Amino acid sequence: MAGFVSQRVETDALLAMVILFSPDKLMGKVFFPDEDCGGRTNQFFELSSVSHMLAVTDNILIGGERKRVAKVMLFKMSWLENNYLTPLRSFEGRLQRMIQALHCRRGEKVEKLTHNHQRDLFKKDEMENLPLTAGTESASFSDN
Repeated sequence: MAGFVSQRVETDALLAMVILFSPDKLMGKVFFPDEDCGGRTNQFFELSSVSHMLAVTDNILIGGERKRVAKVMLFKMSWLENNYLTPLRSFEGRLQRMIQALHCRRGEKVEKLTHNHQRDLFKKDEMENLPLTAGTESASFSDN
């Protein structure tokens, strides 16, 4: 039983991190949509090799801390769908329970995921409407 509880807590913590570092928060900073990724669904580039093509900065603020950007990721929308949106949708029920628990701790009552949470977590419309400048797979960070 203790192992199950531990695994559940770890999964919940991972889901919280996935939401905290969702691609939409990193879009245009370290993630860039680009349907031409050299035959791949995503690709990483050293910051120095793309700085002449993209408006990128060498540091960003994450969780209140400044982080140095070493690489950026160009990606196709299919990469985002297959590696973020679809897997996240499989946890919809669990995310609803997590959100409800958070609201209950605040003294609020929530029957279901709100429309905004559903839009933000389970639809790719926002991602598809972003300007396509370039795409990436993920970014490398190091402490500044």
